[in-house]
Amino acid sequence: MRTYSAVKISPHYTVVLWFIAMATSLMNNLHLQLGVLEIGSFVGVFLFGVLFLQTFNYYNMFPDDGWVNKILVRSEVIP
Repeated sequence: MRTYSAVKISPHYTVVLWFIAMATSLMNNLHLQLGVLEIGSFVGVFLFGVLFLQTFNYYNMFPDDGWVNKILVRSEVIP
């Protein structure tokens, strides 16, 4: 048994207090983790938009290309 401020705390409650402290620490850092996730999502959406625009331009600029090339280009956008 440990004594904190003249209060006896059993080892079981010490573990519970440790988990509460860790959860509080994770919640304090949650805004940093969500910021990275948001930036990564924006970059991914932007790059998908670039890919879709290039595919759209290919189909408009080369309508007489063979079906093999068209399927290869389409497979880049729709896996």
